[in-house]
Amino acid sequence: MSEVPSPPLATSLDQIDLQMLEAKENLLRQQAEKALREDQKALLIARADDFKLQQKRLRKRIESRPPKLSWLIEEDGNHIQLTRMHNGKPLDAYPPVHRSMAGVYLQAIVQGFHPPRVLTPIEPPAE
Repeated sequence: MSEVPSPPLATSLDQIDLQMLEAKENLLRQQAEKALREDQKALLIARADDFKLQQKRLRKRIESRPPKLSWLIEEDGNHIQLTRMHNGKPLDAYPPVHRSMAGVYLQAIVQGFHPPRVLTPIEPPAE
């Protein structure tokens, strides 16, 4: 008996959703082949067709997206290094910072800002 090749690992949530929709569609089509009553077959095929349509919409959405920026987060013990990527190529690399400082950097990214290059403490008030 030959082994069915497993699909490649998904690299995004949309690709995971796409694989899930494909699996559901295939399962429903297999169930439709085994169904004894015509109304069951019709219902299973209709549900499979719905999953096929959802796949088509998701593929269209995935393909129509413009290239986006992403961030690579590398962890080394208590230090985190952030690298800004575009189409898989590094644009900016930030120096490694302690994980507590990385939280500040990540919050800046989430809010739409670049992380600071260097965080310096506030000067103590002069007496």
